[in-house]
Amino acid sequence: PELSLGLIPFVGMAVVCMIAGLILCLLNGTGRVRSVTAGMILTLFVIFFAGTRWILPMFNAVKSPRALGTEIQKLVDEGYDVRTFEGLEHAGILFYTHLRHIETIPPVPEGVSFFRTSQKPAVVLIRRQLKAFARLIRVPLKVLWKGRIGHRIFLILQPVTAKGAAP
Repeated sequence: PELSLGLIPFVGMAVVCMIAGLILCLLNGTGRVRSVTAGMILTLFVIFFAGTRWILPMFNAVKSPRALGTEIQKLVDEGYDVRTFEGLEHAGILFYTHLRHIETIPPVPEGVSFFRTSQKPAVVLIRRQLKAFARLIRVPLKVLWKGRIGHRIFLILQPVTAKGAAP
């Protein structure tokens, strides 16, 4: 329900399964083993083809970290020191940023020291981690990017200076 996908492909798959099941039931009592076997193989092929052609791409559009990876790569190219908060493990981020490694901040006060030493710090986290991170950093944060991947909301944050502008 959270993905809000259209029901048409699923209804189509259900209709294919019902028709195939009906045909296989009719052929089952006739002694036509080859016809039943061919029907089962054809049905499985149609279901597999439809699933990989229409249904899986619908999930990819909603669950892909491409937008997050693209935004991180853009920030890295602009000179930002981008890191992730501990607990955020997502291999797709590295794939879409074309980076080998992104430094992870441990949830301890020493872990956020890079916010004071880096010229352009930024951190990537999941929204549910925001309170824990805000308690550690103890400075106002500016949202550089916000997006949804599946059911999770991701944020890229930057500290705000006393003047209200990001460093």
